[in-house]
Amino acid sequence: MTTWEYKTIQMKTHGALGGLVDIDDFESKLNELGQLGWELVTSTTVTQDLGSARRVLAIFKRPLND
Repeated sequence: MTTWEYKTIQMKTHGALGGLVDIDDFESKLNELGQLGWELVTSTTVTQDLGSARRVLAIFKRPLND
């Protein structure tokens, strides 16, 4: 049975109401983690105040080395 380890990262958004992510930075981080064996499981926005997105949360997994 495969066992997993998990990692989360948060990318800050910018703009007057939030919600804008620097795609180049985000893609760079995804590629960096992919090279280290991390697989993106899901991503979602984290909202606050009036529902504006302030962060993007990404969750990764990779098999544990036994």
